[in-house]
Amino acid sequence: MKAVLTAFFSIVFLTNLFAQQDSIQYLSAPDTSKKIEWIEGPQLVKVGSLGEINLISGEYFANGDDARKFLIYNENLTSDKEVGLVISDSLGWWSVFEFDGSGYVKDDEKNDLDSTAMMEAMQENQTENNKYRTEIGMPEMTILGWAVAPYYNPQTNNLEWAIKGFTEGGNGVFINHNVKLLGRFGVMEVTLVTSPDNYQRDLPLFREMLTRYEFQSGQKYAEFREGDKVAEYGLTALVLGGAAAVAAKSGFFNVILKSLAAFWKLIVVGVGAAGSAIWKYFSNKKDKE
Repeated sequence: MKAVLTAFFSIVFLTNLFAQQDSIQYLSAPDTSKKIEWIEGPQLVKVGSLGEINLISGEYFANGDDARKFLIYNENLTSDKEVGLVISDSLGWWSVFEFDGSGYVKDDEKNDLDSTAMMEAMQENQTENNKYRTEIGMPEMTILGWAVAPYYNPQTNNLEWAIKGFTEGGNGVFINHNVKLLGRFGVMEVTLVTSPDNYQRDLPLFREMLTRYEFQSGQKYAEFREGDKVAEYGLTALVLGGAAAVAAKSGFFNVILKSLAAFWKLIVVGVGAAGSAIWKYFSNKKDKE
């Protein structure tokens, strides 16, 4: 239940991080007055208990607790899954590392990623969410399309995509770039945060940074063994929202709606919108098959 609610909560606020990107107060050098303990490169640092990354000169790392402080200082929501954050001193982009321990994600959908259908589901979900955003006085948000369509690299076991969107009321165009690093026991989720104007400049640097990350021995995707926990969803569901997509596909979101009907309107509204859109995606996919 907690995992499903977390996923739904993420979808309700899917674009909160996006909308802040063009107004972020980038730190040209980490501000020690915020009491964040920054680890300065070059050096090898642990990312949670699962992986490690080789920082280069000009990069700084904050652990999970300090990553959450940084996000809060910059008016972003946190997920409690944060295990680290890397910031570039010279260019101002940064990236958040979050770990989802839902298990080994099979990549048998790697040749069957329907980016058109997935985008339709996301846009329908956002249309429903905008009704609630209007109710609470928040500006509407539009998902314009893919900045990078979902694709999977079977050599590195990375799933990557980027969404381009627009917010009314001054925030303007945003780009959210996501990479899912598949491991033996779950997925390391890495998000690039930068301004749209600097996206093309920063994307190669972000991707290069990811080549310096790896899961520790025993945690790697190729080290999967029979009996390990296997996630209930695949690559498509990772793009659509992980556990939320599973709940929608199974109809479980209706159970959640009934049990929470008198509570947490903020979550329930998003659950219905996300569930209906994602359920329609899987229903259409099944009909085609």
